[in-house]
Amino acid sequence: MNTSASDSVHHGDKRGAAVRIMVNQIACLLLPVVLLTSACNAQNSKNLSDAELAERIHKELKAHHYDEAIRLATSALQENPSHGAIANQISLVYIERATYDSNDRQRWLALATQFADKAIAANPADDLSRFDAARAYESAGDLSASSSRCPFFDTAAKLFEQLATAAVTHSTDSKGESIDAPGLQSGGKQGLQRVRGKQMKAGCSHVHP
Repeated sequence: MNTSASDSVHHGDKRGAAVRIMVNQIACLLLPVVLLTSACNAQNSKNLSDAELAERIHKELKAHHYDEAIRLATSALQENPSHGAIANQISLVYIERATYDSNDRQRWLALATQFADKAIAANPADDLSRFDAARAYESAGDLSASSSRCPFFDTAAKLFEQLATAAVTHSTDSKGESIDAPGLQSGGKQGLQRVRGKQMKAGCSHVHP
């Protein structure tokens, strides 16, 4: 089933509202609750703790200062390329930007999924990064034109399935050590079921009821 890209923009408000809810849910996983003083605003991202950096990015995101949020995060990622959580935050910013900017939506979605992939590559054993990447791909599918949704949904389904079928799911603590995260397995099952429904609704040819 194919419709024009303008159909996607016409229904963008409805899908955008759903994606904004999803973005807020992801943000709850990524952003620690931290009270910052005004002095933090003057700090370079190199001198910020992970919690402070996350709060700064979240503050810029809420204000729709996307370029500044990206600048902060990419600067920190350059200092620590193996930090998957930062790559996930960049992905989140691009998803949010795509929600509001329909003119360059596909560009932002491509960048969002690119950084979601980087987050997984940075720490393949961290299933939280895998879960966040799956949500990013699902959001990209939700926001895309009808003819472009299936590839995004397919990748989301693949990542959710990896979590759903894993014997044990792991995350990484603040010291970089692996810890059990059983909730990610159930999240993977729920996500897979949700995305399968979206694949069928989008008419992805290889998915059958």
